[in-house]
Amino acid sequence: MYKTFSPFFRVSFFASVISVLFFVVLFFPSIALAQSPDVEGMESEAQKIDQMLMCPVCPAESIDQVQVEVAKQMRVKVREMLLEGRSEEQILSYFEERYGSDILAAPPVRGTMLLAWIIPIVVLGLMLSVGVWVLYNMVYKKQNVED
Repeated sequence: MYKTFSPFFRVSFFASVISVLFFVVLFFPSIALAQSPDVEGMESEAQKIDQMLMCPVCPAESIDQVQVEVAKQMRVKVREMLLEGRSEEQILSYFEERYGSDILAAPPVRGTMLLAWIIPIVVLGLMLSVGVWVLYNMVYKKQNVED
């Protein structure tokens, strides 16, 4: 009923298993190190991108700050895309296509958003120049009155 193996077969089988395990243990670290990219650099890049993406369900929080399932999935997707070799811009545009420009922590500077960036700078410049002009005139008129 049960087939028994000869002692020679058992010894050779165990010797084969031991030799395979020996080579796996001996060469596994070098295989793992040879195929893995710069993990620390990739993780820091992933964390940087995580800070640039807002959580779609949590108001005013980036995906690196929250522990909801959507944010976890987005963090995993960021790391997968980095492993595929995609750049930061490609990853951000991927999420922007799916969730809209509200997903980005810093909205893109284009269209009406361009006005939101330019108008405060122009107003500040005008206020500073008017302030300098008023101060100059106050000092100049004071000197003319004293003369």
